[in-house]
Parts: sequence; C-alpha cells; structure tokens
Amino acid sequence: MDGDVTFEAVMQRPGLVDAVIRLTAGRGEPPAALRGRARYRDVEVWEVFVLDDSTDWPRRAVYRLVDRMDDDGDPVDDEP
Repeated sequence: MDGDVTFEAVMQRPGLVDAVIRLTAGRGEPPAALRGRARYRDVEVWEVFVLDDSTDWPRRAVYRLVDRMDDDGDPVDDEP
C-alpha cells in the first residue's frame, strides 16, 4: 500500500497490562478507533478502543478501551 505506515498501537485496558501491537494505516492520521477479539473471563469478546494520544504519530498511537461486547453487539458486564 503506497504511502502507508506501520505503527505501534498501545492498547490500554484498566486493571490489565497494556498490549502493544503493530498495525498499518494511511500516513495522514491514526485510525480514530480500533476493534479486536480478546478473551475476557474465559469468553471471546470484541473490545473497542478509541484514540487517546497521537503525539508520537506516525511511530506510535495510544488507544483506550471504551467497550466490550459479545458477538450480538450487546455490552459485556464488567462486574465479577
């Protein structure tokens, strides 16, 4: 992909260790949001992250977890 950059996306989840993944995106600005699969309480869920800090773009961007949902799009309860 011409003009794309590979960058580190730091995924911040409260109470958990941050995850760092490598992604490719257009050179202009980092993606505003990301969604990915994760295991949460022994169940596979979707995690939704929003851009929190792009100061180091295009080398790195920091994302903050805003939602966990099941395959139907329903929120996953954060309470034990």
